[in-house]
Amino acid sequence: MIYKKQDWRKDSRMAEEMFSVFPVVQQLHEMLFYLKQELALEEAKDLKLEIQTLYDLTYTLTIKAPKEILELDIEAHRNKINPVLIKVSDIYRSKYRKNGEGSRTKKKRPDYIGAHLANVDMKGQDLRGTFLIAANLTNSDLRRADFIGADLRDADLSGANLAGALFLTQSQIQLAKGDKTTVLPDYVERPQHWGS
Repeated sequence: MIYKKQDWRKDSRMAEEMFSVFPVVQQLHEMLFYLKQELALEEAKDLKLEIQTLYDLTYTLTIKAPKEILELDIEAHRNKINPVLIKVSDIYRSKYRKNGEGSRTKKKRPDYIGAHLANVDMKGQDLRGTFLIAANLTNSDLRRADFIGADLRDADLSGANLAGALFLTQSQIQLAKGDKTTVLPDYVERPQHWGS
């Protein structure tokens, strides 16, 4: 088949549009993942209608035409979802928060890059957006911690307990280190490179 010049340009524009749409749709699907996880939580039962409405709205955005997707204000949509994610996280983690620890404060997130946090009790911690790059988290208790946007590249989770961790994605786990004794939430698969 011989392409005419205009066919080649049309295909090139379509490919360019597809590559531009992909990151937006990826962000929308990440939001769907977080909202779906919240829908399954008993602690979110009083907010289920609000969460379901946001889930349905987000889903309808993913099936729009590419041109419409590119015109979306993704930041404005994220700002609609974030308050409910934060609210549910606070409720979900409250059982494990230490006395006097507030829900979320305006202070800067701690930087745990390369930190030695082995055997540390971090149950119910708000690790949202935290840099845990190459941190040693071996045998740490991370149950019910909020991991939304946390950077776990090369973090060592060997023997760590992440049961019930909130907003932990498969891609975050794939970038971390772990072993057969690492306890993962049931919605995350153990990476093959961790061994059996």
